[in-house]
This record gives sequence, C-alpha cells and structure tokens, in this order.
Amino acid sequence: MVETDYGIKSFRIKKGVKTHEMEGHTESILKIMVIDPNKMEKITKEAIPDDPKVITCSFDNTILLWDFEKMEVITKMTCPSQSELSALTFLYNCCLVATGHEDGAIRLWNMEINSSVLLKCHESKKHMNTISCIHGTIYKEVEFLICGSYDGRISVWEISEKKSSSGGASMNSTIYPQMRHVIDNVEEEEEPGDFEILVLNFCEIEVDGQVEGYILAGGNNRKIVAFSIRTGLKFNSLEGHEDSVTCMAIDGQLLITGADDCSIRLWNLKTFSSIGILG
Repeated sequence: MVETDYGIKSFRIKKGVKTHEMEGHTESILKIMVIDPNKMEKITKEAIPDDPKVITCSFDNTILLWDFEKMEVITKMTCPSQSELSALTFLYNCCLVATGHEDGAIRLWNMEINSSVLLKCHESKKHMNTISCIHGTIYKEVEFLICGSYDGRISVWEISEKKSSSGGASMNSTIYPQMRHVIDNVEEEEEPGDFEILVLNFCEIEVDGQVEGYILAGGNNRKIVAFSIRTGLKFNSLEGHEDSVTCMAIDGQLLITGADDCSIRLWNLKTFSSIGILG
C-alpha cells in the first residue's frame, strides 16, 4: 500500500499493478496499519473469526476502518476539533486503537461502537506538547502503551482488560488504563527544554539470566536510550548518529536505526554495541 495526499493505493507486489484506490480522507495520510487476524490469534491465543482490516488516520482528524478485500470504509471515527491527530497504533490484546494528539492528549478508541476515552492522569504527569510517537507492546502477558512527546517525556500505560459474565454465555469486558511511569529525559540533557522524543520501540534483553523488557527511545539528542519498562529507569544508551534519530526496527537482537544524518546504523541489543553503518 502507498500513501497519497488524500487516499491510499494498493498494488500487487509481484506484478507491480495497482489493484485498488481507496478514497475517504480529505487531507494527507498520517498512518496505515493492517490488522491481521492470524497475528491477533498468536497474541491473544484465541480464535479470531474475522477478515483482515486496514486502519488509517489522516490530518483531516479522522480514523477510518476499511474492509481489506473490498477496500470500502466500514467505520469512521472523528477526533475532537481542538485535539489534532499526531500518532496512531493498535493494541492487539484489547483490540483498541490508540492515538496521540497535538495537545498532548492520548485516546483509546473502540471501533465496534465508534467511541473513545481520554486517558487521564495527575496534572503534573500530563504531556505538555505534541505526542510524536506511540507504541503498543505485550510484556509478560501485560499490554502496555508507550507514548513519546516533543516535551522530552515518555509515558508508560498498562492497558488491562477485565472480563465478567452478564449471564448466559455472553461476556462483558472493561478496559482499565493505568499510568505506570513518566520518564523525563529532559533531566538528563544539558539543555533542558530542547530534547524531543521522535521514535519508540520495545525489546526484551537477557540480563544476569533474567529476561527484562526495555523501551528504546530516539530523538534529537542523536542517542538511542533504553529504559526498563518495569521501573522506568535508564539501562543503557547507544551513540553514533550525528543528527536526530527518526526511525528504528528490531529483528531479534538486531536493532536498525535511521537518522537525519542520512545513515542507517546496526546495533547488537545483546551486547548494546555497534555492528556497523550503512550510508
């Protein structure tokens, strides 16, 4: 799939021939995600009797759910006009869309009933600038939502689901989002107020015989910093990029990062060391 200014185009990779053109947004596309039931089954360990879906969000402040085969809009969700969309991800365990906004707000969306809830916390822990990146992960059977912001802070939320019987065979589920940590990177920077989180990811690393979960954060300080998802404390950092770190991907113990210095770097997460550089 390829993003265009106002829509999405689908191509068959083997032939390179366009198969669909999806129109529905009125502004540039911000994010595209394909929701695969097979992936959900592996994560939830439950049968998912559903077809693949596509989720898109746009600068027109809407989130669209698409039928993967017909490429038709199933559901349209609109964000509050005073809270512009800036980031989106999907939480597989609780089957919710999570969004970040320019006013620092974070929302969870139920696509089935077309409704959202605003994640709330103490005023001192709120993000004071745009949510620049948002990442969902499952660690030790607990689902977490990790949000980074231009204010230099990372908020870590535990998104738990409680199921209850309403009589008969039907089950009700209630989502309980709870803030676990606020990681304030500004405190470590020489020039407070200038540091921005631009990209987030998550990995599991064996330390002293124990497997621990770590948040990886990149930003305009040119570093990749690892924080414990359990305690929020800094574990280690990687340095080498000469400009802002803007993207990262993980394959096993291999971390791949890209930056505004036009280079791609490879890192070993087991030893937390550099492997090499491309470009």
